[in-house]
Amino acid sequence: MTEMQAIAAIVLSFAVPFAVQLIKTEAMTGKAARILALGCSLLAGVVTGFVGGAPADPGRRPTRCSSR
Repeated sequence: MTEMQAIAAIVLSFAVPFAVQLIKTEAMTGKAARILALGCSLLAGVVTGFVGGAPADPGRRPTRCSSR
């Protein structure tokens, strides 16, 4: 495990459950809760992308399917 992976694991293991509990206990509601949920999701996705990086094999990258 690299340093970046360790830091990402620690940050996400604290941030996501904290945000979930804020919304679950209704400490946050409405638009603020939605923005927090989207922000946490975006943060998790970005951190995962930075840690994992792009696949070296082009075949493993998601491709767009055409229906032609």
